[in-house]
Amino acid sequence: MNEDSFSARGICVHFDGVKAVDGVDLEIRRGEILGLVGPNGAGKTTLVNALTGFEKPTYGECSIGDRDVLGKPPHAMASVGVARTFQAGRLFNHLTVLENIEVAALKRYRLRRHAEQWAIEVVESLKLGAIRDRLAGELSHGEARTVELGRAIALKPEFLLLDEPAAGLNESESDRLVGVIAEIPRQGGCGVLIIEHDMKVIMRLCDRIHVLDHGKSLAEGTPEEIRGNAAVTEAYLGGTVMPDA
Repeated sequence: MNEDSFSARGICVHFDGVKAVDGVDLEIRRGEILGLVGPNGAGKTTLVNALTGFEKPTYGECSIGDRDVLGKPPHAMASVGVARTFQAGRLFNHLTVLENIEVAALKRYRLRRHAEQWAIEVVESLKLGAIRDRLAGELSHGEARTVELGRAIALKPEFLLLDEPAAGLNESESDRLVGVIAEIPRQGGCGVLIIEHDMKVIMRLCDRIHVLDHGKSLAEGTPEEIRGNAAVTEAYLGGTVMPDA
């Protein structure tokens, strides 16, 4: 698969009359990082769930290139090149760091030795070699978040959706993770969407930013355009100035 964009048009997700996501248009382009921001309850995670098969949209269209992928289950989305991480880590605590990443690599390689070799490459690229044989259940929060990112990368996705990858990290851990994420589009042309509440992370990382508020799109633009948007600062920060990168 080599389509250049993952597009959503008019996506709606309704729960018993509650419009969690209401008519959102969004495009993730290969080779760039798109930030998805908004106040708590804006619908960010629900939108990502709908795009990755963990929630069925009520209405809308979703495609990769000219391929319709609306409503496909998570395993089918992984097969067409879409990977994601979650707010809460979902590692296999009884497996080692390398084994956790190898499990994901097996989705891409039929032969175990090929999956293992690719997993080793991912471990080394993320500088996890020193802990590769430790059980996931023994990791610090920052280490676990990096391993979860490694599992997603091991799928060799065309599009990677990250749900608050820096949540709970200290400043040095966050800086390290930002560096890793910044390299993903450069190395393989992957398109990245990142949900993140830390606006310093968003401003540093993203080529474009899409803002949600009450389930609807409020604005989209470059970091500079979003920083200068009065409606965004009012909805997201109560009128205070957004931070510089």
